[in-house]
Amino acid sequence: MGTLVAEVAALGLAVAFTSPVSVVTVIVLLSMPSGRRRALAFVFGWLIAIAAIGAIAIFVLHGQDFSSKHSTPSRAASALEILLGSLLLLWAVAAYRRRQPSKEGVSEPKWLSRVEGTHWLLAVAVGAIMLSYALSLAAASEILKANVSPSMPPPRSSSSP
Repeated sequence: MGTLVAEVAALGLAVAFTSPVSVVTVIVLLSMPSGRRRALAFVFGWLIAIAAIGAIAIFVLHGQDFSSKHSTPSRAASALEILLGSLLLLWAVAAYRRRQPSKEGVSEPKWLSRVEGTHWLLAVAVGAIMLSYALSLAAASEILKANVSPSMPPPRSSSSP
């Protein structure tokens, strides 16, 4: 059980580090007039998406046997993952080097003024869209792999007869 918590916590940290835009969005929403309602709506949409992923994982993957030794990836699949990861890393480095510093003065972005006039339902939709679905599915599959029983063991009584 301890390793399950560690694995899911590590995946949760990966979600937090790979989607800092969600955190920045909530901070921006909180800084606006009536932003608390929009920020709560954004977080609510995010939580709805997580609940939907959990429900899909439970209902679709529930009967799968994750303990099988035949579930290890082939060498070709592992090599393809390493290749794709390396290409994405090279693309990110090239994009980082191509960026140009801004030469104009600091002004409020246009999208920020548009956000102030939006409805809170749009914040719910954006919150649901901005979730890292791959990492959330990975966390759900780790929980299903652990084969955790839904029932809790009865508590031990300390009194003796």
